[in-house]
Amino acid sequence: MRNFFLTPAVLFAAALAFVPTQVRAVDVDAGKTEQVRANLAKFSADEKKQVAEAASKIAADAAQTPAARVAAIRSLALLQEPSSVAFLKGLFANAALADEARAAIQRIPGPDSVSALLEGLGAAKDPKIQAGFLESLGRLQAKSAVLTIKGFIGGPASEAAQRALASIATPDAFSALLTAPASELKNDLILDAAAKILVCPKCAETARPVVLAALRDLSCSSDADAAFSALLLRFRFQDADAAAALRSSNAIERRAASTFLNNSRDVESAAVLEKALASATGSDLIAIVGAIANRDQKSAAPALRARATAEKDANVKSELLKALGQIGGGNDVAFFAALLSDNDVGDAAKAALGQVRGEGVAQAFTSIVADKSAKIEIRKALLDIIIRRELRDAVSGLLPVLNDAQEDIRIGAIKVVERFATKAQLSALEAASPTQADTKERLAAKIEKIKAGK
Repeated sequence: MRNFFLTPAVLFAAALAFVPTQVRAVDVDAGKTEQVRANLAKFSADEKKQVAEAASKIAADAAQTPAARVAAIRSLALLQEPSSVAFLKGLFANAALADEARAAIQRIPGPDSVSALLEGLGAAKDPKIQAGFLESLGRLQAKSAVLTIKGFIGGPASEAAQRALASIATPDAFSALLTAPASELKNDLILDAAAKILVCPKCAETARPVVLAALRDLSCSSDADAAFSALLLRFRFQDADAAAALRSSNAIERRAASTFLNNSRDVESAAVLEKALASATGSDLIAIVGAIANRDQKSAAPALRARATAEKDANVKSELLKALGQIGGGNDVAFFAALLSDNDVGDAAKAALGQVRGEGVAQAFTSIVADKSAKIEIRKALLDIIIRRELRDAVSGLLPVLNDAQEDIRIGAIKVVERFATKAQLSALEAASPTQADTKERLAAKIEKIKAGK
């Protein structure tokens, strides 16, 4: 059955040729559908009525070419005037125009259109023609037609009836859809209708158990794609635990859980991940950590820190640090820095410090560098990372460090200043008073360069 399509080349061409001058004068480009739509919006109710009447005359005139009559019918579809439905219904008896008339009616919202399509469906004997009317009722989302459409389930037009019910997607339509013989029932239609009902705030709450029960059955289907999609919906609407499914012996469940947790962005799935993080082990833990990082789930940073603190396995701890480096911020810098001297995870901590972003990161770095009680190795490492990462915001925080007792720290701090200080920081640079001659000279040279515009 052919789907209805508006052909820009003929759109309105016939109808506008017969309308009064004042209507025809409206600038309508028949070659551009969207422009036609925009101009149509400017028509008054009377002008639309005149165009509809002119189009109806053309469509009814057997002396017109078939192309002109089709163009007129499609014009009526675009006008969406309920008053045109009765005329279009009259064309059902014309074998050459019936399909166009049916397709036009499906674009005109309202009870008259539903009634006309039901009347045409009742008179149709050919399954192909029945399928066209069923399709149109589905496109109109004709809720009142559900019982009639259900009557075609199991017959020659069964698939079209199922598709119509899936398009209508009310609780009644879903129940009717499930009456299809198992050998005919289309899994993709169950999934489509289920998704629509579950997100519908107006759908009866009593429909939810029916829909979820159908999805549970589909989760066990031999159709792997359907089972996978059903599981994703169940995870989304909290009918199954995605974190627990990661441990399932069923490969499809594991794949669906991993996909859901990696791609969902809702608050509920975020909470699932953070809760599971505390007790997960082995590959489950790695999958959860990967999902958190992939989602850039910043709310999980405290949970990652807590798990990393308690973790004994160096490989797992390194993965936790890697993820925390991706989603963490300034609050995590001290945590990473404290692990730099750890032989097992020091490299992972250093990598995390090279990656962590967000507000307060530069300040967190400089606070530790300026802390004279911190290990010299850690302070030096942070200065190296500041330079490598080009953390220009660190300049101001390192000016007091220019007087540090440790030569390596002073040298690292002046290097940062020399590389990244700007004219905006000139006053702060001039106010700094390093006591070491070498540092003082290098700072003075940098100030002169800034003043010279270099």
